[in-house]
Amino acid sequence: MFIGMGPIKVLVYYLDAIHGAPPALGRRVAIRAVLAATVTAFGLLLVGALLFRLLHFSQPALVVASGIVLVAYGIEVILRAEPASHRHPSANDETLLRRAVFPMGVPLILNPAGIAAATIFSAEATSPSDLGALALIVVAIAALDVVVLLIARPLGPRLPAEATLVLEQLLGVLLVAVAVELVVIGLAGFGILDIPARH
Repeated sequence: MFIGMGPIKVLVYYLDAIHGAPPALGRRVAIRAVLAATVTAFGLLLVGALLFRLLHFSQPALVVASGIVLVAYGIEVILRAEPASHRHPSANDETLLRRAVFPMGVPLILNPAGIAAATIFSAEATSPSDLGALALIVVAIAALDVVVLLIARPLGPRLPAEATLVLEQLLGVLLVAVAVELVVIGLAGFGILDIPARH
């Protein structure tokens, strides 16, 4: 769940997006982004089991699909010729707050891996206490996200565009690595691959 909802994936985009924004607005963007991801995760925890029954897909299929989406996004980040937030006109306050929900909240904070995890955990929960424990985990990760973004916020105005681009491409490589791992796990769930024990 930390991989799917941790702060690392959104950090560079967030710092670049709030470049030149007043501190108060930067804080609002951080809080709104994390809130959007958290509310979405809670929704998936509540309806994930229902989605499995209605749409008739398996857990391995969801994991593989999430990995494929994450691979596509990671490759797009790696091949990007400019920072993501520079591909849009300079944002006013309203536009920046909209970006806090999409793409910062979903799919950067809560990425496909997190969506798959929340849905699968919901389907596997056997009691309300299981869902309560999962909700506490989501809240704890959300709190960490807010803390990291708020601590890092002052770096935004000092971050050169070149550094942003390099960090985004490094992040893209890491995302692709996570995505490939998801695909391998999903294929193992289908019995197509046999993953050896890891030490």
